Amino acid sequence: MTRRLDPEALAFAVLRGLTMIGGLAALLLVPLQPEHRLHLFPLLAGVVLYKLAFFALIVIWPGEARRISLATLGVDLGVVFVLVWFTGGGESHFYLLFYPLVALDAYYFGPGIGTLAAALSAGLMAVAGLLTPATLTWAHVGARAALLGLLGLALGHISERERAARARAETLNADLRVGGLQETITVTGETPVVDVQNSTRVQRVLSDEVLAALPASRRAAR
Repeated sequence: MTRRLDPEALAFAVLRGLTMIGGLAALLLVPLQPEHRLHLFPLLAGVVLYKLAFFALIVIWPGEARRISLATLGVDLGVVFVLVWFTGGGESHFYLLFYPLVALDAYYFGPGIGTLAAALSAGLMAVAGLLTPATLTWAHVGARAALLGLLGLALGHISERERAARARAETLNADLRVGGLQETITVTGETPVVDVQNSTRVQRVLSDEVLAALPASRRAAR
């Protein structure tokens, strides 16, 4: 029996793909310096091919979609790091792609993975700033790291509460369905009153009629 891809996993994969590709397309509206444009389009082509390969993997192995998504989290962060590094480091606008990635991963995997993704993103931003001539103050790195951490922790906590509420609702619905199959019918009412006199009369009338129908010899003997 072929296992179908979980709708939540599919939605997460689509959103993460749109975040990367759509975010890159939006950031292309910002003018880049000529030396940064040299590496941009090969990187964009690599991102598109990587996302196509990711979708192919989760379609082929739908049961492993969550593990594949978790394993490729580091790849996504690495792609953004390379984009930031090759397009100016601290001056690059591509660091903004870290925020939707952290938000999506926190909501899908929970606060633990969300906080880890935020810490990795902050570290990669700091490394990209150190590898480029552009100056990036540690105050900026700290502010971005704090914002990423709050984003990952808050959305991860919200997702856990939402999943817990959904699980309780599904359990309650299952209990109600089972309870509906076990119905007990209780009949309540007053005990009927038996008329002893009328029953005696009916019995007597019926006895006289039976006697009248008997042959004469038997009536004489009686």
